[in-house]
Amino acid sequence: MSVTLQQVEISSDNVPLRKFIDKIKDGEICLPIFQRDFVWTDKQVRDLFESIIYNHPIGVIILWKPHKEILDKIHYLPFDDRIECNKQELYLVLDGNQRLTSLFLAVNNWRLRRFQKTISIAPICIFRRGDKVELEICDEQTRSTEKCELCLDDIIKAFGLYDRYKIQELAQKYTQDHIEKLRNLAMQILEYRVPVYYYITKTSTEDVAIAISESFIRINKTGTRIGNVELLISLVISILTSKDIDAGKLIWKKYNEARQKYGIDPTIYYRLLIKLIGFKQTDVARVPLRKLRSLEEEIRKASISELRNNLDLLDRAISVTYNYFDSILGLKSLDDVPSTITLVPVIYYIYNKIRNSLNISPSEFKRLLEWYILASLRGLYSGSGVDSKLEKTLKEAEKSIEGMYDVLVSSLKREELSELKIDKDDLVRSFRGRGRGVMSDSAIFLLKTLLTLNGADDWSGRKISFSCLDLDLHHIFPRISSEKTDSLANLTFINSAINKSVRNKHPLKYIFEELKLSEETLRKHFMPLEPTIYNDFEKFIKIRAELMHKAGKELLPSIFR
Repeated sequence: MSVTLQQVEISSDNVPLRKFIDKIKDGEICLPIFQRDFVWTDKQVRDLFESIIYNHPIGVIILWKPHKEILDKIHYLPFDDRIECNKQELYLVLDGNQRLTSLFLAVNNWRLRRFQKTISIAPICIFRRGDKVELEICDEQTRSTEKCELCLDDIIKAFGLYDRYKIQELAQKYTQDHIEKLRNLAMQILEYRVPVYYYITKTSTEDVAIAISESFIRINKTGTRIGNVELLISLVISILTSKDIDAGKLIWKKYNEARQKYGIDPTIYYRLLIKLIGFKQTDVARVPLRKLRSLEEEIRKASISELRNNLDLLDRAISVTYNYFDSILGLKSLDDVPSTITLVPVIYYIYNKIRNSLNISPSEFKRLLEWYILASLRGLYSGSGVDSKLEKTLKEAEKSIEGMYDVLVSSLKREELSELKIDKDDLVRSFRGRGRGVMSDSAIFLLKTLLTLNGADDWSGRKISFSCLDLDLHHIFPRISSEKTDSLANLTFINSAINKSVRNKHPLKYIFEELKLSEETLRKHFMPLEPTIYNDFEKFIKIRAELMHKAGKELLPSIFR
């Protein structure tokens, strides 16, 4: 199918995954620099391949073929530093970076080198339990307790890349009948078809962003979720920070440094940049982008010295924010927070403090963390009107540098969220739902924050922090035991290997008989000490919610009722 607008030709197709692998290897599909880094966990990659194996939908891929003159201006990079982008046949990924990177990891020994940084995940193994194929992350615990048939990348390389050494290796190990089953599984993955939208821009003017935005709106009306506002901000600034604008070169250099040092999400930086240049959030996010030309003019005529000074201050503000989150929580990347857009007022708060030579006290930092958690949990900057809400907060903050924290609190009051502090009912509620006051990834962030601040360990003796890579979200009562087991009061974080060893077991057995956890460990995880409580799920949930709530009032007092 193909439809042509005035400046953008849009076509769609269903493309097998094999074709994506080939085009990525040939440098025909690359990443615009405004794409966020690869942030998926091992489990998310495994879940993606399980969805493919069971023929579940994995979403739409959106590719953009820019006009040659625009391509010469913007920054982009290959999926792996060893690949050279093919400018003659180049498509840039607008939506699908995490999924395509996961796919490409599977044909590169689960390791890539991108933007001078290593991307790696644990191998994914194939297990056959009866007639059912299951995938597991192949860590040391898996290798020692279960028989890993072989890794997923083995069959993809053998039957997808026609690696004759892999084929010979499989032939020596398995019967022909079994090899045929493995071949069929590989083909099931490689021939899995994904819906793709292609955007081909036929002009080199800045109007291309307007044309693309209008086409996004058309597709969104058909029900495809694209998230065009954040994408457009990224796209616009990528064009504006082009290689032929002096100010753009400086912006690109400073952003690149911040991304490398702090792992900052592109949209955070771009939203802050827009504010520093003197434009509103709604100016750039509005579709069509009526102020795009004036924004470009402002950047072109910007004083380099003044712009450098503002960007230096912004870098300091980002650094201060990063160092605080790292020192308190062990958070190694600002991209790991549940709501990146909610960081914008926090960083802007610190930026204005630094610009006005005002100190930030430890208690003030603590309140910022509490505000961030509550604003994320309650979805302050989600849903409709995000840009106007954010702009109002930033505008009010400029008028009251000394009382900026009160401005942040008032932003919650304005949306009638300030009274929705965390109570015991929140801790009992399932975090998997949707809507105001319902738990989400932000609730999981809250849980890990509480455990970190409380000095809990991962049941193997190592302190919990956001820098721990082998932590699992653990259901204390197995998920199969009750529909309410997704309650936050039934969750904690523990060592991945231990989580695997106690999976689907009753807590009374593994806590008190097998692991024999100490009272101190249980206290740090807000868990009851009396074994008989674990005989009654409802009673356990009620008591643990009370223990978590009591600890929350001590650790994060301003957001617990």
